[in-house]
Amino acid sequence: MLIFFIHGVAERNSQYANSLQDLLQREFRQRQEKVPLFHSSFWGNVYRELEIIWNKIDNAENPLKHQDFRKGYFSQFVGDAFTYLSSERGAKIRKIIADQLIDFIHKNPQETELHIITHSLGTVILWDILFSDKFQTDDPAFEIREILRQNSAPHQKVNLKSIITMGSPISLFNIMLEVKPQQVNRLAQQYSSQKLRWLNIIHASDIIAYPIHPVLDADSLSSLSLTEEYLQEDANPFEATIRQFSEFINNKPTNNQNNILNYAQVAAGSINAHTYYWNSDKVTGLIVNHILENSKNISFSQTNFRQQAIQRLKRVPGFTEDKMKLSDQFSLDQEIVTIYLKDQTGYLKFTKNKLGIHHVYIFDHQDISCFAGYVGLIHVRGLKQEVELIQRELCVYI
Repeated sequence: MLIFFIHGVAERNSQYANSLQDLLQREFRQRQEKVPLFHSSFWGNVYRELEIIWNKIDNAENPLKHQDFRKGYFSQFVGDAFTYLSSERGAKIRKIIADQLIDFIHKNPQETELHIITHSLGTVILWDILFSDKFQTDDPAFEIREILRQNSAPHQKVNLKSIITMGSPISLFNIMLEVKPQQVNRLAQQYSSQKLRWLNIIHASDIIAYPIHPVLDADSLSSLSLTEEYLQEDANPFEATIRQFSEFINNKPTNNQNNILNYAQVAAGSINAHTYYWNSDKVTGLIVNHILENSKNISFSQTNFRQQAIQRLKRVPGFTEDKMKLSDQFSLDQEIVTIYLKDQTGYLKFTKNKLGIHHVYIFDHQDISCFAGYVGLIHVRGLKQEVELIQRELCVYI
């Protein structure tokens, strides 16, 4: 199994995917699955004109206000985006990615399964490569399409099994790229013998990330299966603190203050939300579920629901497992909800103790505690959201 990464804007370090690779390796080993081979493509050092411009601005007689902010992520995003959208320079970036992908595949001829993980502008680049009809006939995009096309060559056995996009602005950029749903449908069927499975992961605080389905026609999309997952947890403690304070004063007549707090919360979250994906256990779990569902051609839902619930709770930010799993401990707590698993393998109790600490207990069908854990106050919202999702997807009310 091969996993190929394509990075996005403001990336100047070729080791950008190392943290996610480490998490993926750990997750595959924990599930006793074969660890994939990884390659991180890198095009971030292609053009450095922006640095030259900023050197001149830095040395100007009258400095700009908020110069560090201007010089940071925002200007790099704009610079990289316009660099790619330039036809000549975009072709050079596509050529770098094509050469690296083809080399990765050829060096591992025994591997037959390819998964592509992209982030930020990298999602747009992949979208463009796979589906655009505006390229010249000698564009490097066609090299990638040829090696991914089913039965393109007798000796080439690699199959594109899935795509994962994180923090994607495809819906916004497609206004310029003008890729039509019909093009996606027509070309996707060339890359996969079944529906090409696509997972789009969106952090709710990531102002760069948007759903992809608005630019697709679900009714006529027969060759692509799109799943979109939203992450609702706070991107950092600063965002959590502002959100909690905003909620505290929400019922008071302080509209101006509320607006300011809302803007502050967006600013605080956006600092880390766009890069959150690289270090998240929850993202790791979503990716591995998606990949294994493809490689084994089975649904993850065939795992018993009790095991699924436990795996999902473990990935909640700030969650601490209680290894003692005391089955009578919850009797001292205030019970919030009890929900039973649809496949009758057990049930979940969600409680809060006298100190305000929220706990989750999972019992098997014989009322034996098999899992327990808790979160601190700052992560309660994320745990509540995950319990609600488990309740909606895996459980029924008592």
